[in-house]
Parts: sequence; C-alpha cells; structure tokens
Amino acid sequence: MTKDETLFIETALNKKTEIVEIGSWTEDWDPSLTFAVPSHRKSSHEAVLWLYRPATSDLVRWTIPCGRESKAVRDSLAASFGQNDLPYGYPSLDAYTKYAMVPHSIQPLTKSAILVSHQGLNPFVLDTRRHVFQSVGKNSEPLEFFYAATPAVSQDRKSVYTARWKIEYTARLDDRSVFSEIVCIDAEGNERIVQTVPFADVHQLSLSNDGRYLVTTEFGLLLNGSPPPIRETSRKRQWEALKEIGLKPSRMAVMDLEKGDFTLWQAPWPSSAHIVFDPDEPGVFYLSCHNLGIVGGRLVYFGPGKLLRMKIETGLPSIDKTYTHGAFYRITTHDIVRMDGKKAVAVTLYPNACEIVDADSFIGIDSFNLFEIAGLQDERIKYPNIGGLYPFSVAQGGKEDTLFLNGSQCLYVVKNNGKQRTARSSDFNRDPDIMVLGHTSRYLENLIAG
Repeated sequence: MTKDETLFIETALNKKTEIVEIGSWTEDWDPSLTFAVPSHRKSSHEAVLWLYRPATSDLVRWTIPCGRESKAVRDSLAASFGQNDLPYGYPSLDAYTKYAMVPHSIQPLTKSAILVSHQGLNPFVLDTRRHVFQSVGKNSEPLEFFYAATPAVSQDRKSVYTARWKIEYTARLDDRSVFSEIVCIDAEGNERIVQTVPFADVHQLSLSNDGRYLVTTEFGLLLNGSPPPIRETSRKRQWEALKEIGLKPSRMAVMDLEKGDFTLWQAPWPSSAHIVFDPDEPGVFYLSCHNLGIVGGRLVYFGPGKLLRMKIETGLPSIDKTYTHGAFYRITTHDIVRMDGKKAVAVTLYPNACEIVDADSFIGIDSFNLFEIAGLQDERIKYPNIGGLYPFSVAQGGKEDTLFLNGSQCLYVVKNNGKQRTARSSDFNRDPDIMVLGHTSRYLENLIAG
C-alpha cells in the first residue's frame, strides 16, 4: 500500500508508564503475558491504549493523537448525510464522530505489533517497539469507508479479515441495497475481496481455528420502527413504547473459505453482535444475542439476552443449545476459558457480575458479583450506564482457573482454587475523561511493551 492510498501515515506516539499497586496478583500469572485494554479520551478524540504487564506490576499507557482523523470522519459524515439522518438517533455529528472514533478491540499480530480497531474508523497497527502506528485498509480524504469494530486475525497472524462499507450506507442501515466487502489484508497491505454480504455496520468477524469458516455479524441495534419522542414522554412510557416497537432482527453471514460461498442467517433474537469459535471443534461457535438497541445515541435494554451454541453443518448454521435467565443482561463480548479443568464460556453481566457456562452441557456452573450495588433501580437496567466499575470485558488470565476482567476504571483478577474463589481489583484509570468502551485482548504472549 502506498502512502497515497492510506489516510494515516506512520505517526509517532506519546507513552507514559505508571505503576499499579497489585500486590500478590503476580503469583497468579505467567510472567510472559501482557494484557491490553483500549479506551478513548472523551474531550479530544485521542485513543488511549493500556498495556498491563503483570511480571513487573506496571501499566504502560499510550496516547494516540487522532485529531486529523476525527476531522476526516466528521467531514465525511457531514458530506454523506444531514443532521436528521444520523444512525441510531445520535443527536449531533460530533456525538456520532466520537462513536466512530472509539477504539473497540485489540488483537496481537507479533511480539511488537498490535491491531487496534474502531467503531467505524480504519484499524491501525501499533508498533510497541518503535513507538509508532500506521493504518490498515484503504481509505483517503474525504473518507469513503467505515470498517468493522472487531476483525479476525488468521492463525499464522499474517492476515487480517475485516469488513468495510461506504459511509453513506450508515445513514440507511435498514436499506436492503447496502452491502459490505469482506476483505483479507496481508502484512504488506495487499488486499483481496473475499465476499460481499448484504448488510453494513458489521460488528465482528470471527475465524474458525482451522481457517475454514469466517462468520460476520451485523451490529443489529436498530429499532423496528420510529422511536417515540425522547423529551416529550416519561422514561417509563418511552420504554414501554420502545418495547412495543422492538428491534430489527440481526443478520449473520457464514462463509466457507474453502468453497468460496456463504450462507445468510437471521438470528431469532436481536443484536447478535459477538462470536467466539470453539478452540477444539472448528464448526462450533458461541453467539451472544444482547437484546440491546441504541435510541437517541443511548443504549437501551429490551430484556435479557441469550447465549447460543451454534453448529455449522453442510455450510448451514443451526442452534445447538441456548442459555439465558431473567438477569442475563449482556453488553459486551464473551470468551472461552478453562475453569476446574472444564472448557467453559465466561460472560460479563450488567451491571456487576460474571458468569461461567459449561461449554458442552450449556449449564451455568458459576456466577459471582465483582462488587456490590445497593438499591439498583429498574430504570438503571433499562438504560445502562457502562462506565466506572462495570466489567466490560473478560479473558483467561494465562493460567487455568484465573480470569482477567476490566471496567472503565478497574482491573479485576478472579482465581478459583477448588471451591474457594479469590478476587482482587485495582483502579487503573483515575481520569474521568478516559472511557473504556472496548474489549480487552486475550493475553499477548511475550509482548514488547516499551
């Protein structure tokens, strides 16, 4: 890729190292492991990336200046549609620009390179050895494309599978004429269009361990009709009206990369945003349907979500098992972990819990609160606030029976020893202007963090 074809040229970064008091946490970790947490600065559109190194008990914070990029996003949005056409009822171009600039996911590529993806903007690669970043994927000024929030990385980590769609499609996500290109990009920047799928706003791509199946999900946060006036009705009446309107069904594309074809599938529950493939069974994946929408630029729950165990047979996805209950309020991703010697699915629940589901039987085997909440009101569930202590992401903590979770200001480590569970937490982010709205990477082995 030439510099004329990419928006972001190689850019130097600012780095700050902070010490986080974690005490005996280090005994629970493989010292070669590092975790990364994406966040953004609300007042300036800067991306902020945290690298936590348990072996040395410190935290490296990278600040990534994105002023030029945020202006390009805003200008392109303004050129594509008017103030009243903003997706999900966002109140202003500035508000939706912030949404598109949020770093959403982190994935390791090499020992000194991390892929960071946004909720619209091009992904970029952060070189932790040389302290620079550079974009991935074609774009120019004015911007033509938005990109998926969570790409898939090949097993050999030499290729990235992502999705892109024209920014103008973002104004009409429910239009059946919109589409996304599924693109494979190699380490040299060479692109290959793998498939075209009939929806935009792709949230995640996930690749099976054998490299055969690639699954993409539509974000699926759209109302199934016009929203009620926000300022002219009470919250209770508004929510009742929203429940009656409901959410549009989510779509998913299952691609067979060996055969070169794909199947379009409609999930039976809304906002099926996140997928994790089983590490041992290539045709099995776990799909989280969140039952969550965005109204007026704000998250709204339409009820508990569902976790599905899916199987791909003869190219077609089908539901194998379902897990849910009355308090299964989901926002973010899930992960495959090992607990008590069993393969399990770990999920975070709003506002303060983590739950472990046996991957084979699909029966809940553990559930615990990370902190206590007094007097939780029903309205706080319907209109969730995902900042602060809420456990936004979960991943295996290197060793079995150890989980790593993070909120917008806290790190959590949970360790099981038989029937005894220990949990430790620490405020890693004390700056209210920095908000974590992205998913922690799985562990980054032997990462060079600075």
